Amino acid sequence: MGKIKLEIEPISQNKYNKFKKYLRLKYKNVLAYERIHNPKSKKTTSTWFYDNKIIDEFKKLCPPITPTNQPIVNQIEALVDKILATKKQNPQTDTGEWEREIDRLVYRLYDLTEEEIEIIEGGK
Repeated sequence: MGKIKLEIEPISQNKYNKFKKYLRLKYKNVLAYERIHNPKSKKTTSTWFYDNKIIDEFKKLCPPITPTNQPIVNQIEALVDKILATKKQNPQTDTGEWEREIDRLVYRLYDLTEEEIEIIEGGK
């Protein structure tokens, strides 16, 4: 994940950690892989490995912020907070609708056309 900080504008550690957790939840076993070590370890029980494509997903969530896109970025952050809080209470909770809302906000953030959205969603 060190490459991410080199490729996006400066980001607070708190925001970075929050988005990293969200992307782990969303892309577990697709773009983020967890290798379990010793489950009894007091330090860490696992290590996370990331596909290089995770950087693109991170960049989508962390565009350069301008006065024009700040409200959309705030909505994305609020939804990420909501998903993380919900999953912390119950990891089995379905957060698919909130994740789809994040996708829609990202599409607005980047002014994607309906055709571009169809291509993206067809590739999922």
